[in-house]
Amino acid sequence: MAFTIKANFDNTKLFERIGKGPKRLTFAVVNTLNLTTSKVQEHLRKIPKQKFTVRRDPFIRREIAVRSGNKSGGGGFASVKQNRFFTEIHIGQKERLLLSSYEGGAPRTPFTGKHVSLPFIGGPARRTFASKVPPSLHHSKLKFRRADKGPLLVNEKYYIRPGVGLFKKPTATAIRKGKKSGSAVRGQPIHMFWRSGDPKIRLRPVLKYYKVAEAAYNRYFPEFWQKEKLNAITRGGLI
Repeated sequence: MAFTIKANFDNTKLFERIGKGPKRLTFAVVNTLNLTTSKVQEHLRKIPKQKFTVRRDPFIRREIAVRSGNKSGGGGFASVKQNRFFTEIHIGQKERLLLSSYEGGAPRTPFTGKHVSLPFIGGPARRTFASKVPPSLHHSKLKFRRADKGPLLVNEKYYIRPGVGLFKKPTATAIRKGKKSGSAVRGQPIHMFWRSGDPKIRLRPVLKYYKVAEAAYNRYFPEFWQKEKLNAITRGGLI
C-alpha cells in the first residue's frame, strides 16, 4: 500500500540570514523528515494490536517499517548524500500478507484453488478466536481421497463437501439416532468454504494507517522542524 503526506518548507528568510544556509537547512530538512517518520512508524506499529489478536508481534512490527534506501534513490529514510528528500514506510510487503489490505478493505481471494477456507470458531480447528489451527487439521495433512459414491472427499475422520466445507464425520451413535428419527445427520463443521469473489469474504477497512500517520505527522513535524531550524541558526553563530 502507498499514500503520501507532503511537507512544505519556506527557507527564504533563513537563507538570507545564514551564510551556509542551503547546506545547513538541507540537513535540517532531512533530520526533520527522518525524526518525524520514526515517530509515525512507532504509531503505525501499534494499530494491528488494537484491532486484532496478534500472535507474532515482532514479525508484524518488522512488516510496518522504513525500508533501507537503494542506490537508485528509492525508499528508506531521507538522505542528503543520496539526494532523497522523502521517506517511505512499507506496510505488509510480503506475499500472502494481508496487513495492508485492511486500510481500505479488499476481497479475500484464495491463495490457491477456487475457494477461501475459514476455520469454524468453536470447532476442533479453532477452539477460540485467538487459537491457532493445529497442523493436524491443515488440508495438506489430511490426505483425502474421493468417495466411492458422490462428490465427497473423505478420510478416516473427516470429509469435504465441495463448495461447502470440511466436516468431522458423525459418530455411529449419531447416525443410528438420525435413522430412527428420520432426520439427516451432518458432521461437525471444521472449515467453511466460500468461492473467490464472494461478497461475504471481504476484509474490513479497520486499520486506518493513513489517518494515524497524518495525525502523527501533524503532531511531531512542527516540533522537530522548529528544533532543527533553531539548531541550524545556532550553528551559524547568529544567536
